[in-house]
Amino acid sequence: MLKWPTIFAAVVGITLMASSAAAAQDTNSTDCNPTNIPVLTGKSGNLKIQISPDKWPGKTCQWNVNVTDGFLHLDIEELVISANDTLKVTTIDGKTTFFESRGSLHPGVIFIGNQKQIQISIIFTNDSNNNRVWDVMYGNDQTAQLLNIAGTGRFVFPYTYQNSDFKDISFSLTLRTKYNNKKLLMNMEPPHDFNDTLFSFDKVDKYTNQNLTGTTYPDFLLSTDQQINIKISKYSKSAAETKNYTFHYELVDSICSSYKKLTDLDKNKTVDIMNLPTTVQLQSLSSYRCLRIYEHENQDSKLLLDLSGFKFVNTEDIITVLDGNTANSQPLAVIDSHFVNIYWSDQYLYSSANKLWILYDSPQVINTVRQPLNVIGIQALSQGGSYQFPKNDTLKQIVYKTSKTVLLPVTYLFNGNVNQQLAIDFDEKKPLPGTANKLFMQIFDETGRNGKPIIELIGGSYPPDIMAVNGMQLKIVFNQNVTEDFKLNVIQVPKGCYSTVTGNSAAYSLSGCQTMCSWLIPKRADSVGTFVFQFSHLNLPKDSDVIELVELGTKDPFKIIDLKGSLQSTTFPDMNLDSRQTYALTVRRVCDKSSIDGSQLLGVSVIFIDKNLNQNNITFNNETVNSIIQTSNYPNYYPLGSDSHWFINGTVGTGVDLVFITFTDFDINSGNELFIMSPMKSNISVPSKLSQIPDYLLQMPVFIDLNSQLISSKSDPFSGRGFNARIQALKCGGIYEVSSKATTNITTPSTLAGVPQCVWMITTDNPSKGINVMSFELIRGEGFDDKNLKIYDSNNTRDLIEVNQTLFKTWKDNFYNTSVNTMIIVYIIDPKKPAPLTIKVTQTACDRLCHNNERCFLPQFQCNGHNDCGDFTDEFYCNRTVPPVPPAPVYTSTGVNGWVVTLVICPLMVGLGVLGTLYGPQVLNRFGRGRYQEFHDFSAVS
Repeated sequence: MLKWPTIFAAVVGITLMASSAAAAQDTNSTDCNPTNIPVLTGKSGNLKIQISPDKWPGKTCQWNVNVTDGFLHLDIEELVISANDTLKVTTIDGKTTFFESRGSLHPGVIFIGNQKQIQISIIFTNDSNNNRVWDVMYGNDQTAQLLNIAGTGRFVFPYTYQNSDFKDISFSLTLRTKYNNKKLLMNMEPPHDFNDTLFSFDKVDKYTNQNLTGTTYPDFLLSTDQQINIKISKYSKSAAETKNYTFHYELVDSICSSYKKLTDLDKNKTVDIMNLPTTVQLQSLSSYRCLRIYEHENQDSKLLLDLSGFKFVNTEDIITVLDGNTANSQPLAVIDSHFVNIYWSDQYLYSSANKLWILYDSPQVINTVRQPLNVIGIQALSQGGSYQFPKNDTLKQIVYKTSKTVLLPVTYLFNGNVNQQLAIDFDEKKPLPGTANKLFMQIFDETGRNGKPIIELIGGSYPPDIMAVNGMQLKIVFNQNVTEDFKLNVIQVPKGCYSTVTGNSAAYSLSGCQTMCSWLIPKRADSVGTFVFQFSHLNLPKDSDVIELVELGTKDPFKIIDLKGSLQSTTFPDMNLDSRQTYALTVRRVCDKSSIDGSQLLGVSVIFIDKNLNQNNITFNNETVNSIIQTSNYPNYYPLGSDSHWFINGTVGTGVDLVFITFTDFDINSGNELFIMSPMKSNISVPSKLSQIPDYLLQMPVFIDLNSQLISSKSDPFSGRGFNARIQALKCGGIYEVSSKATTNITTPSTLAGVPQCVWMITTDNPSKGINVMSFELIRGEGFDDKNLKIYDSNNTRDLIEVNQTLFKTWKDNFYNTSVNTMIIVYIIDPKKPAPLTIKVTQTACDRLCHNNERCFLPQFQCNGHNDCGDFTDEFYCNRTVPPVPPAPVYTSTGVNGWVVTLVICPLMVGLGVLGTLYGPQVLNRFGRGRYQEFHDFSAVS
């Protein structure tokens, strides 16, 4: 049996031990001279030699063994020879070889078989740098013993030569430690295919009196005292195969090493798994090695290791935790006393199955006072665990099962490989189980205890299609029970195609061709900020290329972007997204040879800004009277992706409770809409063309919403300039509707101190035919200055169409008429001479419409030198000209000075008739002399 004796240099000694009958003839054999070969006889015997390096270089040392009958074997306790030395076991004449090996051998058994005489030879090389040690026993029964194990090693059963042939051998092994305070720990090394060989073990935990055959092998062999008995039956070997079994053995301390089978599940408890020696026992030890092996009787359970109540005893202590019950199991952690606080504050240790191996080494006992805190907790869970992806594996399915007694939370840990990343493949078409609006699961990009989740998903919400972490670690934590089994696929993929935003800024680019790639932007549930989403370029070369941006939440996934190729854009607008939602950008392609290229499909970035860029608040106080609202980036493309909001209000107690809104520019793409809400009108849909948008006089608070969620579009640009509007806060003003039955009186407040202006919007009721207009009387107070009053004969002040007070004065002082059914009165109050104003308004029917049916043809319009109708109806027949009937249409200018293509009547050049001419401002000035000297610029025509 194996023994590592002290090597005595320069001494050669041969001791022959045999049966009493043969001992005398061998006692004088002290030389390895081939002419005087030592002979061992009897049923069993032992031969020990030690040869110093300088004695037998290049020579052969031999021994003969004679037995009467039985199964002959050599039991190696120690064989140390040079790597080039050769050991041979042959017949006496050397013609038949039973075993041959070069170099040292581990302890074990060499099978010879049914032989009566053998010769053992060690052929030494010229290498004189190593001592040679031989400690071998022979026997003719079928038992072998290794009784003085003092450390770590391997035992091989059996060593056989390739031309050996054995059948149905039964053999007994006994392995024993030489120390009474140690236990023997053994593991069988691969391969573990026993075929028809039958193994049984005695004096071991778990496997005592169990018969193992086929591919069923022991996880571990831990002795209950100092030794392990192994019985091997039906061992067979053909001459054409090499077949042996190897055991790795080592020693652990008896007082703190054991195996325990657990029965409880999902109970939060800790146990003293180390059971370290008392102070008196520690004082007698120079080191100790404690092993605890845990296994739960439920095959589906997992084990959690808890070191929160543990302290190392000595500074060199170390803990090794393995995910299984053998020394070859996947390591979960190797921790020493210097890093325990750092490591255990950041790590979970979950087994991937129902087994856990914990080895506590203290190589040098310095502190002999047992610490009060050295308790390690073991918690048995019905679900959860830790998984290591093999290098070439791409998928692992986990099933979160129904359980009323499960201890929450349930945690799954996954570890991938270098240059790979992990992702979760959800069924994005099904909502998650669990209670609605309550946290169901969290996903982390590392396995630490104190990390923050990169995404949290609530019950009833729709998950992303694929949720990727940017590294090799993934943690999934379930926070609710489920009523039916919930399946998830965890996949291992190459880096690049999938990504998840984890910081305040990130970028994502994609080239080549993958069937699907995705970029996830998790929500910031605790923030009201904004994700600013920007494309640097976007290129979808084929019709089958698709890009989607989806908002994920409790409702069905909402598509913000749904674009299909072929498409190329470098002017895609920014996207301001609500950071309280989760978004997934997905690119799908039909890959073939024509779609695989090195060009980038897209480049996109996202920046988190801790401010709601979609919410704009304006609060007017007593002094503030005007401001401007406009879309972000105006006059460039406005952002898409989510609604933009403006909230306009006045400061309480200042009396500022009205707001007057005038749009000066409006360019909103089809599919986007603008809405205005106030207490006076619940929901106003703003027209899509600037020429159709009136001014709005509303009671505060006022809410303005721009719906700019892009659904689907191939247009480029994808958004317009947006809008720009002037807003004025008012203490004085209002909206009035007059009827034909009564006069409406409008007047300034009794005191005008601190009132800078008044704005009134007056409309008639809706007639069944034609339009109704208004007659009104102005009653001016003392000191009133007409320059402070503007009366717009329109529903907006933007077009600058006013009631011509001068003309009306020539007709009847203080009495005026409108030509449309709406007028806006703006009265600027002189703070030095605040004069009151009263307006008496009466609705009247329009007797005659201009030819364009847009204005009432008032008598005062006729031949006054102004194009009051807007189509020259009021100026026809003036200066003896005859217009065509019906008059030719006159098209409204855009308001931008320049050339305008139109058809006009040139009354001063009758001979030209109707001309299709290009007219610019200078030409119009030339035609405007004389009777038409008021027409300075065609662009001023309404």
